[in-house]
Amino acid sequence: MSETNLTNNFLKTRFVERATKAGATVLEVNGLAGAAQAIAETIKTKGEGPLVATPDLLEETGLTGLLPLEPAVDEFKVAGSVAGVSPGRFGIAETGSIVYAANARLDRLVAMFSPIHFAMLYAENIVPDLVVAGGKIRELQVQEGSKYVSFVTGPSRTADIERVLTIGVQGPKELYIVLINGETER
Repeated sequence: MSETNLTNNFLKTRFVERATKAGATVLEVNGLAGAAQAIAETIKTKGEGPLVATPDLLEETGLTGLLPLEPAVDEFKVAGSVAGVSPGRFGIAETGSIVYAANARLDRLVAMFSPIHFAMLYAENIVPDLVVAGGKIRELQVQEGSKYVSFVTGPSRTADIERVLTIGVQGPKELYIVLINGETER
């Protein structure tokens, strides 16, 4: 096994450990077909309602033919969905966080308002730590003009009310990270 493969495996293992510890469920899959299958199987147990996706995910991935995805047209559609699917730009092994970068409001809403969120992440896009993440964010801002960058570590949690920890009040109650192996980002 090459040194690069060892490093990638270490980063992936650490990312999965940290994300799981933060309350996320990691679904490790092979390719987009595997991602679609894992989402479909998981969503069966979650109730009725639309499965919404960010417009860029619908355009760029080919998941549309694999899952009954509907475009996230406004915040009401997203909040009324059973779940949302959006692409993470990269993951951070040190914290188990997913980083989102977008300019469009609808792209942000799926990750923030969906009761259950499926974050798509290519395993090759995991960086070791926050220092490297900072450099990648600068690249996104320069190359793509990304105005909105968000770090998500586990499902939404707050202890605002009487210092009682509550999950899912200010964002998704459940976070599934669909970690895609064996395929490069489109």
